Amino acid sequence: MVGRHFIADIITKKILDVGHWWPTLFKDIHDFCKSCDSRKKMGGLKTNNLAELVTTFLEEPYMKWGLNFISPIKLAGRLTRNKYILVVTNYATKWVGAKALKTNTVVVTTRFLYEYILTRFGCPLIIVINQEVHFINDTIKHLT
Repeated sequence: MVGRHFIADIITKKILDVGHWWPTLFKDIHDFCKSCDSRKKMGGLKTNNLAELVTTFLEEPYMKWGLNFISPIKLAGRLTRNKYILVVTNYATKWVGAKALKTNTVVVTTRFLYEYILTRFGCPLIIVINQEVHFINDTIKHLT
């Protein structure tokens, strides 16, 4: 089926996933999507609210890192006690590293940053975080 728009299928699946159903569900969604397509073609693209895109280029790899905790995770087995995963991403090279951890404290975060980033790649210029307390503290500021 070349050229078919699958948005009606996606919307229908989302409605069914949350537990709603009515006899004319498929027809109603198809009609709704068809009417939206015709409105888009007539209206054109509105560009008055678009923000200007700004691209930042890094001169060297390993200068900008992203840190994030995935937490808490379901225990994989009886022998492991790791409940958190600390994920680190290098923005320039797209290198990703991850480590399973038992806790997400400041000490664990600082140790990971020192052992896996600072000693291997040097001190980064930018660290992107998600404003969690184990990333924003005096120990991390002093270390970097």
